[in-house]
Amino acid sequence: MEVAYLKMKEDILEQLIDGYFLRKPTTFTKHNVKFKPTPNDIAHLDNKIRSRYNVSSDIDIIAIHLDKKDEKRVSVISCKS
Repeated sequence: MEVAYLKMKEDILEQLIDGYFLRKPTTFTKHNVKFKPTPNDIAHLDNKIRSRYNVSSDIDIIAIHLDKKDEKRVSVISCKS
């Protein structure tokens, strides 16, 4: 029961943040975006550090602001309780 409660709580946080961003007319969002560096990206790291990147991670929400430029164009949000 505890696991279901925590998952629901994280989903609520994502929904709240998504609603906040989607109220802006020039913004769109994407949820649970998986990412993992390519082997070439981490080739310069030693084996111990490289082993940390064997499993994919995810970004909870990415928001793209079409009316902004440069680094202000993208917001990356991680929802942790």
